[in-house]
Amino acid sequence: MEIEEKKEKDKKKLEEIITFFDKTHLSTDDFIKSFSVVVEIIQDIKKANEREFELIHQNFSLMSDKMKNDTNSDITEKKKEMMDYCHTEIDKMYQEHEKMTAMMDKKMQEVKDGKDADEEKITADVVSKIKIPTIEEVEKDLPKLGEPIRDSLELLQEGEKLSIQAIQDLSKIIEELKKDVSSGSKASLISKRIRFIDDETPTGAINGTNTVFTISKAPEAGSLKVYRGGQRQRVSQDYTLSEGNKKITFTVAPVVGEVILCDFRY
Repeated sequence: MEIEEKKEKDKKKLEEIITFFDKTHLSTDDFIKSFSVVVEIIQDIKKANEREFELIHQNFSLMSDKMKNDTNSDITEKKKEMMDYCHTEIDKMYQEHEKMTAMMDKKMQEVKDGKDADEEKITADVVSKIKIPTIEEVEKDLPKLGEPIRDSLELLQEGEKLSIQAIQDLSKIIEELKKDVSSGSKASLISKRIRFIDDETPTGAINGTNTVFTISKAPEAGSLKVYRGGQRQRVSQDYTLSEGNKKITFTVAPVVGEVILCDFRY
């Protein structure tokens, strides 16, 4: 209020000076004195403005601090409310979990103590549903398994084939045959049945056009196994035998680089 009154007085002084200048011709000294008055007025106005700005700044700082304190107080209160809410909800969840756990424990105990938990009965029910084949059923299926087992054994590579010990009493039978051979009885027949040749490469040019190949011995009937590139060939379909069963004639000529192997007894 005081600042406004001061401004109004200074304004009137300036108006009086201007009016005076318009009506009167001043000397140099009078002009200097008058100008000094003007400067003084301006300085007073400047000081008044500075005081006013200072008051404004103080009021702004007070208001800012008050707003900041109010805001922090609100945030603290909201944070406390949120934490209280979270603790309440966590307690509820924990209590629900405890209830569910207790119910499950009770149910499991009831099941274990009830008839449905009779372990002997459960075992008997499971065993009754397992079908165990009879000896007659197994013997009935054995002929069906013979051919696949035979073919699988014949496809075994060198080093993978069954040993003598894998066949029951085979070693004993061979020893008895050796005794018969040494005694001279049935020597020719026994020696013929126990001689084997594996992985023999028959003679013949592998040039993509030749189809005729020869093995070193005449094999016993049904004992010859012929392989091309690791695949077993079928007699009469893939090849034929002639000239004492030593000559092999392929339906399709082997290509250059193809491997031909023969297994047989003689």
